[in-house]
Amino acid sequence: MQSVLAAGPLEDLFGWHGAQFIGRVEQEARNDPSFAQLLGGVWKSTIPENIWLRVQAVWNRRGWDGIPE
Repeated sequence: MQSVLAAGPLEDLFGWHGAQFIGRVEQEARNDPSFAQLLGGVWKSTIPENIWLRVQAVWNRRGWDGIPE
């Protein structure tokens, strides 16, 4: 289920409205480890570079693409 959320709705949200939501996303990722891990499944796709760098700064990639948890 995480992969469906990360690779679909979250990527779209960041691509279309990233500037409006990135502050809240950063805060939530710092407060909720499971949300930070969900962000680890997001791909750049159409996300603007400045938003993408901020997502990468707070994500947790463990458990994705064979990275050990």
